[in-house]
Amino acid sequence: MKTLFTTLRPASLAILCALVVPSAAMAQKRDVPVPSKDGYWVVESAKQPTRQTVVRFYNTDNKLLYEERLSRKRLNIRRTKTVIRLNEALDEAMSQWTMTKQIRPEQNLVAAQFRK
Repeated sequence: MKTLFTTLRPASLAILCALVVPSAAMAQKRDVPVPSKDGYWVVESAKQPTRQTVVRFYNTDNKLLYEERLSRKRLNIRRTKTVIRLNEALDEAMSQWTMTKQIRPEQNLVAAQFRK
């Protein structure tokens, strides 16, 4: 019995390592959103009565470029997909700002990203 156990133990350990190591490496591969170099965004969520979220975009000089209010919508900024969509809306706002130095408030840049 001892000889069977000692011969199976290294083999089973090798098989276990062969199965666990690739799955652990695949679990670590997540797309981490890259922050914009031109500006940043801030999300504020209100408590229960209004359930309103305000998203503000700023440039690197901390100047407010755009503000949008989302009624009855809460954004989970811990989700990678949410951060990616906010970064895309920020990039769109920054491109409009660099061309015209103004952004129309009725454009709903953030709401358009979350309708996709």
